[in-house]
Amino acid sequence: MHEKRSPTWRELRRTIGRMQVGEPAAETGWSRRRPERRFREQVGLPPKQFAQVLRLQEALRLQDGGLPWAAAAVAGYYDQAQFTRAFKDRVGCTPGRFGACRASSKPSDCNGCLGC
Repeated sequence: MHEKRSPTWRELRRTIGRMQVGEPAAETGWSRRRPERRFREQVGLPPKQFAQVLRLQEALRLQDGGLPWAAAAVAGYYDQAQFTRAFKDRVGCTPGRFGACRASSKPSDCNGCLGC
């Protein structure tokens, strides 16, 4: 991994995407835009979107471990409504529909869901 992106990358991974996006800039003394631009160039997503992916992965991991979606939503979201919006934006369907798609053996039941 490139040495200049390691601190932000490690901190995002360590906090499962729960750090404030402005924190890396504050630590370096740079403007907020500079580390965001560099992160996006190196990772392919801005830090905020990458953090959202990490939080969604954590929610999926918790749900796969047996927790209901409501409990999985505590993976760094303010409330379940925020989690549902973020999930739908990234996956293309609600968490409930995603779970039903994963449980279904019919691919036609999963129109619009990623990962089913």
